[in-house]
Amino acid sequence: MAKTDKKKALLICPHKPSLDPRIAWVANEVSRYYEVLVLGVDNTIGEEETVQYNKYKAITIPISKRLDLVWKFLKIGSKAERMSAQNDINPLAKHQGDENINDAEKKISISDPTLTKRWKLKTLISWWWFFTYVHVSLRSYININRYKPDLVICADLMTLKIGKEIKDRLNCRLVYDAHEFYGFAYKNVSKIQMRRMIQHEKKYIKYVDSAFTVNEYLAKVMENELGYKPIYSLPNASPLESETYVEDDISDIADGRIKFIFQGGFEPGRGIDLLIDAWSKVSVEKCVLFLRGPECPYKEYLVGIAKRSGVLNKNVFFVNSISEDFLIGAAKNADVGIIPYVGDTINNKYACPNKLSQYMQAGIAVLSNDLVFVKNQIQKYNNGIVYNSREEDTLIKAVNKLCSDSELLEKYKNNSKLYAVGDYNWDIQAEEFRKVIMRYVKSE
Repeated sequence: MAKTDKKKALLICPHKPSLDPRIAWVANEVSRYYEVLVLGVDNTIGEEETVQYNKYKAITIPISKRLDLVWKFLKIGSKAERMSAQNDINPLAKHQGDENINDAEKKISISDPTLTKRWKLKTLISWWWFFTYVHVSLRSYININRYKPDLVICADLMTLKIGKEIKDRLNCRLVYDAHEFYGFAYKNVSKIQMRRMIQHEKKYIKYVDSAFTVNEYLAKVMENELGYKPIYSLPNASPLESETYVEDDISDIADGRIKFIFQGGFEPGRGIDLLIDAWSKVSVEKCVLFLRGPECPYKEYLVGIAKRSGVLNKNVFFVNSISEDFLIGAAKNADVGIIPYVGDTINNKYACPNKLSQYMQAGIAVLSNDLVFVKNQIQKYNNGIVYNSREEDTLIKAVNKLCSDSELLEKYKNNSKLYAVGDYNWDIQAEEFRKVIMRYVKSE
C-alpha cells in the first residue's frame, strides 16, 4: 500500500501522549499500516500543542472552554494532584521530621489513606470530573475538526465512550487498549466509585472490535468481570534500543558495593517505603539502594522515612529523575533493578511494569515482590529473585544472596540481556496486536 493510500488511524488517550511510552509503541506499530494521529488532553495547558514524530503526529489539547470555568471553580486538578494531596492522605504530612511524633504515629504509612467519608467523596468527585473533561474535550475537538478515521484506538477507560461514539458515526474499527483495570486500580475508594467504573467499562467494551491489556492474567480477570472475550495480551515490553549508556555517579557513590535501583514514580502502594525500612537492616558495606523518580510530595515523605531510619545518604540515595528515553541507559550503571509494588490491588497483583523490560534490556538482575506476572517472567527467564513484601525477612535474604553470590548475580544479569533480546521485547510480544491490525487492513 503506497503511503498516499494509507487509511487513517486515531489513537486517543486521557492525558498528554508523551506521559506513557506505550502510546508511542502502539502508534509506531500502527503506523506500518495507517497514517496515525495521536490525540490527548491535558488540563494544565492553555493552548493546543503539536509534535511531529518520525512516524506519527501527536496533538495535546487543553480542556474544552465550556468546562474551563467549571475547572477553575472546582480546583480539583489533575489525577496526579488528586492522588498526591498529602494532607488528605497522611495526617502526619504537616509534621515530617518532628521529633515529638511518638513511635506509634511514626508507623502510620501514607500507603494506607484515611478511610474518611470526606476523602472518598473527594476522590469520587475527582474521578467524575476527570471522566467528564476528557470526554467532552475530545468529543468537541474531534467534531470541530471533522476527523474521519478508519480505525480508532482507545487508550484506557476514559476514552472508551468517545471511541464508541466515533464508531457509531463512521462505522469504523474500534480497538481498546486497557493499560490497567480501573475499577480495581486504587485502595480505599468508595464502593460507588468502583461500581460505576466497572459498569462503565462493561457497558462500552461490548462495542469494541478487539481488546487488549498488559498480560494474560489481568485479561482473564477482566474477561470474567466484564463478560467480554477475548481480551488479548500485549505486555509493556519496550522496543529494543540501540546500545546507549547514560553516565551518572552512582558507581562512585556505591564505591564497590552492589548497586540496587528503583526507577519510576514515587507513589503510595509501590512498596518503596518497605524497601527503605529493609535497607536499615542490611549491611551498609555490601549494598546500596538508589531511588530515581520525579519530585512530588510523596518523595518528601520517603526522604523523611530514610532520615528516621538512619540510612539516608549512607546506603539509601535519592538520585535525579531523567527522561523516559534514558532510563534503560541509566539502569546499566546498576547491578539489580527492583520492582517493589505491593500486590494489595488487582492492578498491582497483576502488574506489568515498564521497568521489567527496561531492567532486562539494561542487562541487570531483577528483584521483585511476589507479583503474578512479574514472578512468572523471572521464573521463565531465571534472571532474578522474588520476595514477599508481607515478610521482610524474605527481602533481606534476597538482598544478601545477591550481594554474596557474584556468580549467581552475573548469571541473572546475563539472562536478563539474553531474553530481552530473544523474547521479552515489543517486536516479539506485539505479534498478536500486529495480526489484529493487519486483519483490519486486509478487510478494508
